Amino acid sequence: MSRIINLRIKNYRCFKDFSAHFEERFVVLIGRGDSGKSSLLKAIEALLSPLWNYSFSDWDFYNGDIEYPIQIEADIADLPKELFDLDSIGFSYKFKRKSGEISTNIEQEEDGDEQIITLRLVVDATLEPKWYVVSGRENVENFELSSKDRELFNSFLVADTADSQFSYHRTSPLHSIAHCSLTERKEVEQKMLATVRAAFKAGKDASKFEELENGLTEISNNLAKFGLRGDSLKPLLDYKENAYTLRNVAIHQYNRPFRLMGNGSKRLLSMAIQMELTKQGGIVLIDEIEQGLEFDRVTNIVRLFKNASNGQVFVSTHSTHVVCEASCKQLCMISPNHNTAYSFNEDNISLLRKQPHVFFAKRIICCEGKTELGIVRKLDEQLNLSGNGFSSKGIVAADCGGGTKHYQCAIDLHIKGFDVCVISDNDVLKDDKLKNLHNQALELGVTIIRWDEGYSFEGQLFKDLKWENVNELVALANELNEDKDIYASIEFKDVNKLKDPQNDTDELRERIAKKAKGSRTAWFKNIEKAERVGDLLWNCFWNNKIDNNSSLYKQMDKLRLWISK
Repeated sequence: MSRIINLRIKNYRCFKDFSAHFEERFVVLIGRGDSGKSSLLKAIEALLSPLWNYSFSDWDFYNGDIEYPIQIEADIADLPKELFDLDSIGFSYKFKRKSGEISTNIEQEEDGDEQIITLRLVVDATLEPKWYVVSGRENVENFELSSKDRELFNSFLVADTADSQFSYHRTSPLHSIAHCSLTERKEVEQKMLATVRAAFKAGKDASKFEELENGLTEISNNLAKFGLRGDSLKPLLDYKENAYTLRNVAIHQYNRPFRLMGNGSKRLLSMAIQMELTKQGGIVLIDEIEQGLEFDRVTNIVRLFKNASNGQVFVSTHSTHVVCEASCKQLCMISPNHNTAYSFNEDNISLLRKQPHVFFAKRIICCEGKTELGIVRKLDEQLNLSGNGFSSKGIVAADCGGGTKHYQCAIDLHIKGFDVCVISDNDVLKDDKLKNLHNQALELGVTIIRWDEGYSFEGQLFKDLKWENVNELVALANELNEDKDIYASIEFKDVNKLKDPQNDTDELRERIAKKAKGSRTAWFKNIEKAERVGDLLWNCFWNNKIDNNSSLYKQMDKLRLWISK
């Protein structure tokens, strides 16, 4: 049933002129901090809202400028049949061809074309919202859609203030689940109100809400799938507000109003309700799907939603567990300038599974391996002491893999709008693919930290550090690798003799570097060991113990400048 295929937003909150295309029925909105995820969900909620008096303020306008109206518009497919029974709407539809092209010329409609409508919400300086079905044809006027008609979209937002979703008022999702057609809703609503009035007049709880219990059976089953017992759910009177409304008929468990349960339990029930709506083709919106829930429950909920074949689900998240559970195509990131949303492809699957946290950053350091990552992590730790750590700047470092992988990741992430820096060895000289990717990254504007030609990180390290610091590194390697005789491996069993400045030769430095990097004899090829190296290295850097003209110093300073910008 209903699903949004295109969304356009103008002059609403952080969106000046936004447009995005959605292929998937399960859409996971990701991004760091206030990137616009919640605002996008609120925009969809407003567009599909069954409320006649949906509230707006001046601050809902882009930069608070009420001179330019808010306009939220979506192309919606898989429409409820009842929509086409409405007066005039049958002449306002468009159709989407298999190629994806949308046409307004219904006379050219062919077999296989999909009927859609364009729904538009407009809010001007009066703050009075208007909803229209837009035909896009000159001879057909826009058709104003009432709040009653918008109920057919079955769209609801799960957020912190979800208690109202546990009662049976007209705009509640429970109301939609209990009564599928508009005619049924009106008949049952009249009967239920009569029951409520009678119950209050009699001064006792109503117990005859059989019409509402069928929907609760499926919701109880959904709750069990989410890991929460759903037995004993009943629709009972909940004394609050105006006595004679269906807001006073609400879900109870063990005769206790469910709105009094804990936040996690309430969100689980709310999502169980929404899951039932997707079976009816509803469009479900969930802000911060992981909030208040344990890891296993979150991943299980994502599995259930992502495989839904009806309706559509939009969720926002800050959870790496959610990112790992979703497919690449289901991830959607709002661009930094808020004008579009990017999806990801299978090329990003490795990074998605191994380093999901990078998708929540603004800026990313793509490291070739664990050694580089450890060095960078130590820098973050030291900068954090003065309040200038990576987190304050939205920076995340990741081991993106050797060979060409780190360059490919950097290019892909840069294209998606991330500010990217690469830290790479330069000791592989005859790999054309590596060379081409390096040049491509440079042309795109990616910052690249790379050593002298023919040198790895270890090679540059032992080439440019002062001899006393080289000795400190060798001693550190000996401490960290108890299973290896480090001094014997470099043919210096006499530790004191190695410290002699007369032994400081290019040949010995190269021999030490070769042993430090060797595939079998590597000294620092894990993050913890590399962090110890980083501690020594950055202390040398801050205390001016590295020659300012050396490549090691210049590249470290280049990294420092990129971080501080």
